[in-house]
Amino acid sequence: MKGKAALGLFIYKETNPNELKNCLESIWNIQSRKPDEIIIISDGPIKEKVRKMVHEFRKVCSLNIIWVNNKENVGLTKCLNQALKISNSEYFIRMDTDDIAVKDRFLKQITYLNQNQDISILGTNAYEIDGNNVKLRERLLPEKHKDIIKLLPWLNPITHPTVVFRRKDILQIGGYDEQYRTSQDYDLWFRAKSAGLKFHNLQESLLFYRINDGYHKRKDFKYRLKDIRIKYRALKNGGLSFLELPALIIPLIVWFVPSSLYNHIKKLDPRKK
Repeated sequence: MKGKAALGLFIYKETNPNELKNCLESIWNIQSRKPDEIIIISDGPIKEKVRKMVHEFRKVCSLNIIWVNNKENVGLTKCLNQALKISNSEYFIRMDTDDIAVKDRFLKQITYLNQNQDISILGTNAYEIDGNNVKLRERLLPEKHKDIIKLLPWLNPITHPTVVFRRKDILQIGGYDEQYRTSQDYDLWFRAKSAGLKFHNLQESLLFYRINDGYHKRKDFKYRLKDIRIKYRALKNGGLSFLELPALIIPLIVWFVPSSLYNHIKKLDPRKK
């Protein structure tokens, strides 16, 4: 199939060995179209069990695997840029080590990008799962470019670990901005929009996306302020219009509402089913 594809995997001290095992098996055992290369970056010290698991995976896997060991933890954003620069592939596949790829995920996304040369960033719907791999709900996202950019100022319309994008296009807009250790994807989407890149979400759930306790704890007050900062920069750079200014305060409203009311508000999220 046309178009080499690289998969970036990033391992940390807190990486769960069982979740990593599920992730690797979903890449190697059930994909009819496998990545042409896998770039594994261990970001700082990792568990010995995880290290052994990666060694075993390299033995049984016939793919080109590049393993980079960062002596210190530099964070996901810098690891993403490392992998983008190391790779020689046309397409770059995102996936986290606690997620599980659905059968033929890579085949379907790469086929779509081959057939639609105007699309730079391709996401999918996803099934949210808990720490025991129990399916919680389905995350449904807008399909067409016009609907994706319409939702962008208000909510993140692309689930980052579902994405396959054209590596060249992302490098041309500067890759991920390393001032953001989190929300780096949301910032990237705004800059991609400003640069005229086109988005699409396949209307199939092709990833089991893990939602655990840590997922919600990460979204603290600093996280909400970062969202405002990203939107403010988008306003200055043409990624946000003045008519969309109310979107700037949405993160603070979400932070300040009582938890009981927040649960009701979440039910209105158009991305959940």
